[in-house]
Amino acid sequence: MTSKSQLQKIWPSPIRAFLFLAWTGIMCLPLLCPAGHGWKSSAPLSGKSCLHCLIRIPSPRKPDEDDDQDYMTPCNKKVTWRWPDSFQYTLPVTMTILQLLKGLYWFAQLVPIRVCVRESGMTVKVFRELSFKIRSRMFAAVQRNQAAAPMLGGPGKAVCLDETYFTKKKHAKGWFLGHFTVGHETIVLGMIEIDLLTRKAGGNVRLLIIPSTSKAVMAEHIKADVQPGSPIITDSLRSYAFLSRPLPGFVHRAINHRRREFSRLETIFEQKNDVSTNSVEGLFGRVKTFVRQRNLNESAKAIMALS
Repeated sequence: MTSKSQLQKIWPSPIRAFLFLAWTGIMCLPLLCPAGHGWKSSAPLSGKSCLHCLIRIPSPRKPDEDDDQDYMTPCNKKVTWRWPDSFQYTLPVTMTILQLLKGLYWFAQLVPIRVCVRESGMTVKVFRELSFKIRSRMFAAVQRNQAAAPMLGGPGKAVCLDETYFTKKKHAKGWFLGHFTVGHETIVLGMIEIDLLTRKAGGNVRLLIIPSTSKAVMAEHIKADVQPGSPIITDSLRSYAFLSRPLPGFVHRAINHRRREFSRLETIFEQKNDVSTNSVEGLFGRVKTFVRQRNLNESAKAIMALS
């Protein structure tokens, strides 16, 4: 993470901010200029960072009759830092490249929004729009990574599965206690892969936002993310009962929390194993602590739940 003092050395100059964003890969440069040439150089024009193609090409003007020399002229194609099909092209028109760099830095800090607005020089509306664009890109990237992730389970592996609720109550801050508004409630399905022998998690995790805890919803996600024949450990929720039937093809073990049962030894694949949902519940605890400490709002929680 670049420190604030290091970034402040880059902020005073638009071209330095532009080159820093390009160097870090946050702002991807187009490979060719509009005329199809490679970029010769980059330079700031009229206070706005842009790319300037200086490759010399044959001049379109006709030479004199007595002059056999071929005239060359620069391509001179220019592109601002808001070229189409780029992240910055979707940002507010009033945002400068310096504000973008500052906004990216303060977006990653654990400070109130008023500090971000003051330090970045944006209005509250513009900074919120930038934050929404960043989170949308994060959401899309997480979805792509999740689609390419390997399925859970397999030989020597088990999958702990549980659901939880991310809630946020909203109360009136005035003295009148009769006013109450219902906060949002997000259901998150968690699946974590563990080793049957060591009970240690291997890092293959799923956290999915689901509309309900019905059997149809659970079956859809389990069949999509868990390899057939893998042991699955859940609680005694009725929506998981279908896993015990022969048709789904899973080895199901359930823990009944209502009977104060949290762990037990049981034979799975001719091996004594500790059956519990502690792994996935510990994952929920870490995620909720992260969300609570950073005071994330509903949209940020949705992204966290898909990471």
